[in-house]
Amino acid sequence: MITGLDLPFIPLGDSDAIEPRDGVTVLGYPFGRQVEVGRRVGTDTVPEPSVTAGSLSAARLDEEGRTRYLQTDAPVSPGSSGGPILDEDGSVVGIVKMKLSPEERGEGAGFGIPVNLAKDFLEGHGLLSQVPGTRLRVGVLHELDWKGIRIEMPDGFVDESPGRLLVDTGTGGGPVSLRVDRVATPRGVARLEEVLLDGRGLPGFVPASASVQHRRFRGRPPRLLGSATGRTAEGVRFRIEYTLLDLGQEQIVARYLGSPIDVAFNLGLLQRSLMSLQVAPLLTAEVRGPREVAFERVRSVGAAGCGLPLPAGWSREETSFASCARRLRPPEAGGATSPLGDFTVVFRALSWDRSSVPGARLARACGAGPGTLGPTYARGGERLGVPLAFWGVVVERGTEILLLEAEAPEAKLRFLREAFLMWGNEVAGAP
Repeated sequence: MITGLDLPFIPLGDSDAIEPRDGVTVLGYPFGRQVEVGRRVGTDTVPEPSVTAGSLSAARLDEEGRTRYLQTDAPVSPGSSGGPILDEDGSVVGIVKMKLSPEERGEGAGFGIPVNLAKDFLEGHGLLSQVPGTRLRVGVLHELDWKGIRIEMPDGFVDESPGRLLVDTGTGGGPVSLRVDRVATPRGVARLEEVLLDGRGLPGFVPASASVQHRRFRGRPPRLLGSATGRTAEGVRFRIEYTLLDLGQEQIVARYLGSPIDVAFNLGLLQRSLMSLQVAPLLTAEVRGPREVAFERVRSVGAAGCGLPLPAGWSREETSFASCARRLRPPEAGGATSPLGDFTVVFRALSWDRSSVPGARLARACGAGPGTLGPTYARGGERLGVPLAFWGVVVERGTEILLLEAEAPEAKLRFLREAFLMWGNEVAGAP
């Protein structure tokens, strides 16, 4: 047994993630000290490791259909047994076991034990916790019908996001987290990928700029699968495995984020999850003209728990976001609502107690001027190539201050002016 602290090591990967024709590298000490032909060899001579490159030829199964051996065309010689087989990222995916002899017409065909079998062995002997990396387990299919998403998540992963356009497991799943975003953008997959990995196009997708390591298209219809790495502002290394699905008007982007060691350790499971992602479109009845809107009192989403009139039949969710409230303290309550067939159109209502955020201060933060219902504002913006417009009004009602805001693509917001004004009057007149 080798004892010591802070010894160099090669991280363990996931043998379920490697596929035939993927590149591999074999490290070993073939023929032991005899390979040091240029110098006198003694009992204390430590030969330099031999490095040979090739590809994975096949995954050989046992009677139960599980991968028992990895076959490679990388040269393997006597003495290499026990050496690691590395994938293209430098993680161990196998351990050299044997080579077919020339008499069996297998010259050059080497075989290794999948690293996942080694993990099973270590776990069975209570040693897996001594290895860097946390092992995730296969979970179940999560059907998030309201969000139009079905995805198989690792065991213990649960969606914690109340938003209709976001699936987010946070840190509840351990060292790796899942996030799925639905966005409306005219940008194609390649351009969208570039913007996302820049770290600014979609806050939270990556903690900092990341560079692509691998990308490929798989499945039917094909989806972009990629791997990227980077460092946070604090210098902490991270890795993401991601997929992009093009639904035409909508784009779905999903990623697993964690340390490079933990992501590599579970790579096959994470890729399997991303490939299981199924999505139903939500842009099914876009706003293309004036809409008649009726209102109803809703107690589950509104200001200070007392409820607000909201458009009837629209989707509803909690929120604390508004385009002009970022520099203020978080609201006591907030809700957002959208037409069921068009999530790009949003009405929001945020509420503060008048003693904590005076109406004049909120109006100044929003750059609001005089209006019939209260101070009003209008501003523009942009999200992933889509020009946006915002309208808002600050309404004082009893002991609370309300910020009402409408957001939509510029081409749509003009169709909602009358509905937004009606909503403001409903809210201002509500007891």
